[in-house]
Amino acid sequence: MSKIAIETTPEMVKEVYRKLEKNIPKFRTTLKRPLTLTEKILAGHLEDEFLDKLLDEKKIMYFFDLIV
Repeated sequence: MSKIAIETTPEMVKEVYRKLEKNIPKFRTTLKRPLTLTEKILAGHLEDEFLDKLLDEKKIMYFFDLIV
């Protein structure tokens, strides 16, 4: 199995930080408490459809794309 090379561009970095800046406050508001570092990282990877749902603080499900 061959590895996929991904070039990090300034545009890609800007998009990653834009998504983090949008998702982290939204996730924090949903949970009504400060987030751990792990939760911040995970929130940055969540898609809007999951962030828009009300998440039960005691049972949070994370959905990830396949990481190779």
